[in-house]
Amino acid sequence: MKWEDVGMVLSARKFSERDAIVTVLTREHGLWRAMVKGALSHKHRALYEPGNLLLARWNARLAEHMGNFSCELLEQNAAMIMQDKLSLSMLGAMTALLEGCFEERDPHPVLFEWVKAMVEMLAGAGTPAAEIWKRYALFEKFLLAEAGYGLDLSRCAATGGVENLVYISPKTGRAVSAEAGAPYHGRMLSFPRLYKEEGFMPKSAETLDALRVSGYFLTHWLYAPRDRNLPPVRQRLVEWIEKECLLVSA
Repeated sequence: MKWEDVGMVLSARKFSERDAIVTVLTREHGLWRAMVKGALSHKHRALYEPGNLLLARWNARLAEHMGNFSCELLEQNAAMIMQDKLSLSMLGAMTALLEGCFEERDPHPVLFEWVKAMVEMLAGAGTPAAEIWKRYALFEKFLLAEAGYGLDLSRCAATGGVENLVYISPKTGRAVSAEAGAPYHGRMLSFPRLYKEEGFMPKSAETLDALRVSGYFLTHWLYAPRDRNLPPVRQRLVEWIEKECLLVSA
C-alpha cells in the first residue's frame, strides 16, 4: 500500500533513539501517523518540526498497518514561527486541537487548506496582530464545523428571525435573539461580534469572547464525552489574551 500527499507536520514523538512517530495533516488522506526512521537524527530533526509543510510518501504492507513515511520539505515554516512566542503558542494550540478532535485517516481537504493558510500567516511578517487573532478564533469555529458540530448562527432558534441576535444557546449552539433569550440571560453565551461581521477587526476582549464560545463547545461536545480536557497549550493561549485585556483596561 502506498500513497503520496502534501501534509503539515503536527507532531513528532520519540519512538527510539533516532526514530519517531510523526503525525501529519494531509490534504487528501486526513490525519495520519506513521514511523519515520532517523527522524530524530541531527540531519533530519528540523524537517519534522510542527508547522513544516512536507511532501509525504506513505508505505505499508497492509492498509491497516501504521507504515512508514519518507518526506521532502516543501515549506520550512517552523523556523520562522519559533522566533515569535505568540505565533509558537498559537501553532501549539492548533496542532494539539487538530490531533484531539479528529479521527485518523478521515479526509478534511478544506480544513487542510485553512490550516495551511493560517500557518503561513504565522510564519510570515507584517500581518497585524488583530488579523492573526481573528483568524485563530475563526479557526476554532471552523474546527467545530469540520468535526461535525457546527454552530448555527444564521437565525434565532426560537423565533426564526434574523435581527438582534445576541446570544448562543449552550445546549444547541444556535443563535438566539435578545427578546427570546432575555428570560434565560444568565444561562446564555454571548454572540461574539467577530462571528457576525466579516470585515470586523477584533480587539483583545472581543477575541476572548469568541474563544470562550468555541472553547465551551470544544469542551462539551468533543473533549468531555471522551473524559478529556482541552489541551493545556490552548489554555495558555487564552491566558495570554486575558493578560492583554487586563493591560488594556489598566
